[in-house]
Amino acid sequence: MLKVKTYLDCSTTHGIGLFAGEDIAAGAEIWEFNPKIDLTFSPSQWGEIMKSLVPAGRNTLRRYSYKENGSYCLCLDNAQFMNHSQDCCNVGNDKAKDVMFALVDIRNGEELLCNYRDYSDWDDAHLRCLCPCEPLSAGGVSKES
Repeated sequence: MLKVKTYLDCSTTHGIGLFAGEDIAAGAEIWEFNPKIDLTFSPSQWGEIMKSLVPAGRNTLRRYSYKENGSYCLCLDNAQFMNHSQDCCNVGNDKAKDVMFALVDIRNGEELLCNYRDYSDWDDAHLRCLCPCEPLSAGGVSKES
């Protein structure tokens, strides 16, 4: 669940992006897992859901979900629109606390960007969207790296 004021707008990174609706100080919590807003599914539950959908529905779920600690997660708030950046991310992830936080001071109007590899399992299909030609390995990076 987002803990700061945000809004959606066109991203210069990819499609729709999540933007700060206020100044956010470095270290401030931006998002935290909330089981009432953020849904998790076991692999078998996820498989049943995916089987029940038409291809367009499956593609939407793949795009806005992620796999972490063996479970499939789907945020129901606008956090699902936070885009990936490996080099310019301003949002970090604390897996132990299940929170995301500002890595630097973030100004009102700045896009919130995180590194999907910080929290996604190495075999998350969503990571393949980052570089479809790159094979996944246990470290989440290509075997050629």
